[in-house]
Amino acid sequence: MLQLPGVNSSVAARWKLTAWISNYKGLANMIIGVQDIYINVQDMERAVKFYSGVLGLAVTDADPHFTGLDAGGVRFGLHWTGGAPVPQIAHDAHGSHLGATITFRVQDIAAAKKALHDNEVTILGSSDNPWGKIVVFQDLDGNILKLMEVPS
Repeated sequence: MLQLPGVNSSVAARWKLTAWISNYKGLANMIIGVQDIYINVQDMERAVKFYSGVLGLAVTDADPHFTGLDAGGVRFGLHWTGGAPVPQIAHDAHGSHLGATITFRVQDIAAAKKALHDNEVTILGSSDNPWGKIVVFQDLDGNILKLMEVPS
């Protein structure tokens, strides 16, 4: 539950949060969609080869600092760090412990996992759940990503 300064009970907290939301004049009516989701990469050329060659994402646009790729209708981007290493974050076989995780949907998780393995991609873990089969892996910069096959 969200903790608000000076509010002790959960009922009061809910009331205060509701009042705050109703008075907030933010971007709620202005946002019309997601432009892109991007990750940082140290070596743009190497990253583009990985994401287009190994993962099969089509390049839609590129300049020296940003490459856009099509991930099933979502613009997925690679942002160049200027050559600086991408900071590593804590993770385990289930994924990253910080920030967001990008999960790409696939039709055949077994074939996708084999393709990752065949391309010597670091696979951190996998699981078979009622809501879907998951493979967790790292790109060449250590970014944590997932593949998921949803039940049919």
